[in-house]
Amino acid sequence: MKNMEAHKKIVTIKTDYGAFSCAFEKEKDVSTWGVHCDAVPGAFTVGSTLIEAKKMMKEALELHIESKVEDNLVRAGRVKV
Repeated sequence: MKNMEAHKKIVTIKTDYGAFSCAFEKEKDVSTWGVHCDAVPGAFTVGSTLIEAKKMMKEALELHIESKVEDNLVRAGRVKV
């Protein structure tokens, strides 16, 4: 039986909204990195390389946070869409 152990790293991603610890996981037999951030539920991505995954996670975090801020402003009646 093949060893299916994942390669895991915790990396701090710096964004316009602060720094976040993110979990990067790469399965042994798959060439992509999956990323998630426990501090920002719903922010996740996949990248072909670790470098690409880091860039994509920064963007995913910023977009997710911006969408939450925008949603709250719309609900509060401060922004019309």
